[in-house]
Amino acid sequence: ITEKRKAEERLQFLATIAENIQDPIISSDPDSKITRWNNGAEKLLGWKSEEVIGKDITEVIHPAYPNESREQILAAFNRDGFWQGELIYQTKAGIPLNILSTSSYLRDPAGQIKGNLILARDITARKKAEEALYQLNEQLEQKVKERTEAIYKREIRFRSLIENSAEGISLLDTEGNVLYRSPSAYNILGANPIQKALDLAHPMNQEAFKGKFAASLHAPGIPIPYQVLYLHNGGRYSWFEGTFT
Repeated sequence: ITEKRKAEERLQFLATIAENIQDPIISSDPDSKITRWNNGAEKLLGWKSEEVIGKDITEVIHPAYPNESREQILAAFNRDGFWQGELIYQTKAGIPLNILSTSSYLRDPAGQIKGNLILARDITARKKAEEALYQLNEQLEQKVKERTEAIYKREIRFRSLIENSAEGISLLDTEGNVLYRSPSAYNILGANPIQKALDLAHPMNQEAFKGKFAASLHAPGIPIPYQVLYLHNGGRYSWFEGTFT
């Protein structure tokens, strides 16, 4: 009698815990008839315990299977005696909820299967947040794609302007080495060395020429005009006017 009373007290203790857990806890017999429906299930799904006890659980929650088929889930459950994954439950009002469902067998002290136990956690808010984040990422990726395409089109347009300009255009690094010369620059100056291009200015105005270049580095975006006697690759010096920017 004492052992029986202890067992009953343990069952009552566990039942009290189940009733006070905020997440839904649902148990059923081997035929999927609901045998327990705690307060968490009542609050989340809208059905009172007395309304669902004895009913087939699938007729109450109308589960949908977003990731695996019902047959796949049942096969895994029968094989392992356990399954966890995402399902969609419907509330009494017909509102779909994303649920993280954990199912396992209920066994008696002798190890015999007496039914099933389902622990359900509402992850609807998390799924909505994930979907919102996904949509935001999609929008950002689309904007980046559109921006990249626009930049590429502008680059093509500007490159065309540079390539077809009658004026020579050169791109220098901060040391005065040539990174790019337009076709017109080649036509005007010839194939001069690209290293230390500033050193090709005539000695009499090389210092002033380099000073103008240095000034342009300290004033980005501001045009700095210059005049320079510059060496052509044919070995002669010619006067040129230009702008550093």
